[in-house]
Amino acid sequence: MKLAQYIDEHGYRAPWFAKKIGVTHVTLWNWMKGKRNPSNPAMQLIKIHTNGLVTEKDWEIEPTTLKSTEQA
Repeated sequence: MKLAQYIDEHGYRAPWFAKKIGVTHVTLWNWMKGKRNPSNPAMQLIKIHTNGLVTEKDWEIEPTTLKSTEQA
């Protein structure tokens, strides 16, 4: 589950959740919008405060497929 979805579905406000895990609301917004990823310690706090519903896997970037420019 994405962090933004968790916050929305549980009726929380982002600034409140940010304070709960010890970051600024700007930092939290950057994570929620995909501009940045949380550090490992921050991710552990998110995991704890969401009862495991938001995990590291929610920030995994899918591998891109590179097109080969070499000719056979």
